[in-house]
Amino acid sequence: MLSDVLPSQNIDFALIFAHSPNPYVLLDPNFVLVDMNEAYLRVTMRDRAALVGRTMFEAFPNDSGASELRTSLERVLTTREVDHLPLIRYDIARPDGGIEERYWSATHTPLLDGSGAIALILQHTVDVTELHRLRSHARLGAPGSAVAQIETDVLHRAEAVSHTNRLLDAERLRLRALFEQTPGFMAVLTGPAHVFELFNAAYLDLVGPRDLFGRNVREALPELEDQTFFGLLDEVYATGRPFIGHAVPVLLRRGATGEASLLHLDFIYQPITDASGAVTGIFVQGHDVSERLRAEEALAASHAQMSEILESISDAFYAIDAQDRFTYVNRKAETLWGRPRDGLIGQIIWDVFDRSPDSEIRRAHVRAALLGSAQRLEYFSEALGAGSRPASTRALPVSRSSSATSPNGTATRSGAS
Repeated sequence: MLSDVLPSQNIDFALIFAHSPNPYVLLDPNFVLVDMNEAYLRVTMRDRAALVGRTMFEAFPNDSGASELRTSLERVLTTREVDHLPLIRYDIARPDGGIEERYWSATHTPLLDGSGAIALILQHTVDVTELHRLRSHARLGAPGSAVAQIETDVLHRAEAVSHTNRLLDAERLRLRALFEQTPGFMAVLTGPAHVFELFNAAYLDLVGPRDLFGRNVREALPELEDQTFFGLLDEVYATGRPFIGHAVPVLLRRGATGEASLLHLDFIYQPITDASGAVTGIFVQGHDVSERLRAEEALAASHAQMSEILESISDAFYAIDAQDRFTYVNRKAETLWGRPRDGLIGQIIWDVFDRSPDSEIRRAHVRAALLGSAQRLEYFSEALGAGSRPASTRALPVSRSSSATSPNGTATRSGAS
């Protein structure tokens, strides 16, 4: 009963509810019927015992309007705002077992508890079946009064509004689905306290399972207190200027009680403005780039280790890319050629060392790249010092994954005899 749900007050709202001439029914968040007044029982041709404790859709099974009614109720749960159904066809069973065609106009109002959560939904429903029939008669050319025509026009406009609302609701649901399925994390914060209004699945994956909706960021994410993020949000809200962060370190708990983990995030705080240009909230969007940074650090460490090895070997070593440009020259090659590596990197090898296309060394490079196998040759090289000196060379093909060169290039190791 209503008196069991709402605390007693000076005004007897339960009495007002019970004796109102307007049909009212109360539903819990699972759409279970909690209580209804006498006007509702009369218009639905039911008694209280047959309704209380059953869901709306168990008490009034329907194939035509159930989906539209459920969508309106679910919209109230999502937005915590009043939702209107200007016109809905929802047939109900008569006491004799027959089905009666009915048209209704309904308003669904959320009733919040002390914590701001929805405790009940109040449905105010009006039977507009006669209006709908009047309009049908008018369409068929049946005679009618001016009042009937006005009522018909009103109902027609209500139907148009209802149709528009259904289209808007379908679009809203589509956009909400896109928001939810976006791989990057997203959230919408409202007001100067940055209260969570929306967040997608990726955002919950980032912060772990915790209660976010209706809470401000300081309450929901207390571990961020000393990490500059709250100050950044305040600044974006105050100035209306977005903030973009790249690989920003953050200590986050995966859940309200989990251990803090170090993550790196790319993200943007984008101010949301109203029609007058005033900031009303902040849109948060980003990606966790922690794995990418770890991979880059591991690759850099591998490159450093490879460079250390190549710098310590006794042979000259150089690498060229697919355009025959030097990408690496080790210290021994600098010494043998008498040329600093800074002057070689980026230069085409055959511009530096003039060799004809049919020379053995150039053919070895081509074979290594085309065949994907090492090529070895011995030749006399003037580049190894004064005069012509014998050299032993191995040309090795390397791919994008190689630490020595770029795609489809060649690494060459040479030694003087």
